[in-house]
Amino acid sequence: MAKPDPARRSSPKRPRLLWRLARATLLLAAVSAALGLVLFRAATVYLEAQLPEVLTVADYRAHALQTTRVHAADGRVIAEWWRERRTVVPGERIPRHVRLAAVAAEDGDFYQHEGLDIPGMLRALVVNLRDGRYTQGASTITQQVARSFYLSQEKTLRRKVLEVFLARKLEKHLEKDEILELYLNQIYFGHGRWGIAEAARHYLGKSVQALEVADAALLMSLVPAPERLNPIDDPEGARGRRDRVLERMLARGFIDAATAEAARRAPVPHAARDEAVVAAPWFVDAVRRRLEVAVGADRLMGGGLRVDTTLRPDAQEALERAVALHLGTAEASPEAAAVLMDPATREVLALVGGKDFERSPYNRAVQARRQAGSTFKPFVYGAGIEAGVLSPTTTYPNRLVCYPGGRRRWCPGNADGRHDGAETTVAEALRRSLNVIAVQAMRDTGVARVTDFARRAGIRSPIPADLTAALGSADVSLMELVDAYATIASGGLAGTPVMVRRVEDAGGSVIFSESPRLHRAFSPEVAAALTRMLSAVVAEGTGRGAALEGVRVAGKTGTTNDRVDAWFVGFSVPESGPATVGGVWVGHDARRPIAGGSGGRTAAPLWADAVSAWLGVRPASARGAPAAEEPPPDGPPLEEPTAEAPDLRGAADPATLAARRSDDGARSRAESAVALPPPGNLTENAAPPP
Repeated sequence: MAKPDPARRSSPKRPRLLWRLARATLLLAAVSAALGLVLFRAATVYLEAQLPEVLTVADYRAHALQTTRVHAADGRVIAEWWRERRTVVPGERIPRHVRLAAVAAEDGDFYQHEGLDIPGMLRALVVNLRDGRYTQGASTITQQVARSFYLSQEKTLRRKVLEVFLARKLEKHLEKDEILELYLNQIYFGHGRWGIAEAARHYLGKSVQALEVADAALLMSLVPAPERLNPIDDPEGARGRRDRVLERMLARGFIDAATAEAARRAPVPHAARDEAVVAAPWFVDAVRRRLEVAVGADRLMGGGLRVDTTLRPDAQEALERAVALHLGTAEASPEAAAVLMDPATREVLALVGGKDFERSPYNRAVQARRQAGSTFKPFVYGAGIEAGVLSPTTTYPNRLVCYPGGRRRWCPGNADGRHDGAETTVAEALRRSLNVIAVQAMRDTGVARVTDFARRAGIRSPIPADLTAALGSADVSLMELVDAYATIASGGLAGTPVMVRRVEDAGGSVIFSESPRLHRAFSPEVAAALTRMLSAVVAEGTGRGAALEGVRVAGKTGTTNDRVDAWFVGFSVPESGPATVGGVWVGHDARRPIAGGSGGRTAAPLWADAVSAWLGVRPASARGAPAAEEPPPDGPPLEEPTAEAPDLRGAADPATLAARRSDDGARSRAESAVALPPPGNLTENAAPPP
């Protein structure tokens, strides 16, 4: 009997074993796959939970950091402020060929993929594994937007994974053109410029809407390394990179061959072509300080605002040229401040706060407070005329009068030391800037009345409550003094200086505006009387250096103790049309004397050169030597009056004025003048920063 074959006996069991192994393997694979899917889904849910909310285009337009631009009255840009130099352009205003240039340069399949370039990512992975480090990326435009807005630039696996998920989320919530709008406005183009608008302005001097195909290709060729690849630093290299973008646009069918060839022949810029900015640094600085309070520093520096100011570039140029001509730039020469204003609107036309903004940005036109000197006298006479205490023809004796002031008397004298005793009209006293008569007029009018009149005109700084104020012991700013003279020039209408007309946000809505708020300060008759008196100062008196050919000028000089400050403030009085009011101050920050300086010799000619250039006339050729000018009062402010003298702090009633003048004359002849040592400035001004 034959034995059974062992192989034949085991053969039915082998397939069953193999089948079991296969089933186990499949089951294990299925379980692993299911587990993997579960883990993947859990990881996806976790990672998606870590992702921020997608920024809408509307939110981006409203909150992106943008450049604020300051415009002169004629629309020219005079300054730009920014934290990131960017101007957001809505996608619908970006030309189609600009958008296609971005796609060709950075992500040719942008409109086809769903946020990720899988083949490109695999190729980059192989290269990076081969090199052992991160050498190549494959980020789509969507991924770049995700990284730019939401992630850091660090090259880590976690960031890359988040970038992938975020790109998918962006694609679900935004349209392709919306993603492209975010991209073109956010990316960096080098030289401190963010976004396509600033790149176009800087490299090409164009708006986005004016970009041609060659321009678009050039700008998009900068994106991989803008600081190294830009046309300013490497124009020939930029040409080659631009042409490669044009080739990609042609290959993708974005442009035709004729357009590509024409674009290749276009020149490449070799220099920055930003819009020219008018130099008016002190004016701009004053505007910035004003708006930091009005709209906030953060919004001002990053809100993409449009600021429309009152600056007239030709007036500013005239003012700066006059300051440079008369004072130069040497450190030893005195500083200067000057302001031009339209008295009818109170708009500041031009402003200079010193000789050199880079060396000393301290704004002496608005920040400095200096003794007004004789520029204050018109308010003394104006108050007296308004009160009916005096008129331009009222006379006072030109003699020395001493006023009790507690422990010692105060005996203000004329600058030339001459007191001939002659009866002199108020108008003549202002023309010759006679101190003794200004003090007598203030005594008769009353300190309180004079102070009130000056306040209504526009003097906001503290005014000493005594007779020294008649000679300009008050510390004032040039801006407020010019504003006060503008009240006279406008027929008695007071207002507040305006430098900013309006501010618009990035969407065009007005968020701040200023307009003239004029109100009646004193009557037109008082203003007319003062204008006639001040015209004589320029025609025949201490202000002859400010005379202009064919234009009537009214104004007043001022020179303080030891020639520390020199002033001229005045206005043109045309037969028809608008007037211009301006003021000039000259002096040293350290309050040392101006060599050979005075209001008539130093400030008035500077004023004449600036205003004549602005008005298109010529300074008068025969200015003559101005009359001597008075210092401010010596001695301390008056104390409470003693029993031997009338109350000098209030106005006398009209019935006693004549008797008082007679008593003054008798006392003056009987007494010898008491010379008091000059105490320096009566009040301490804020010194400019070192």
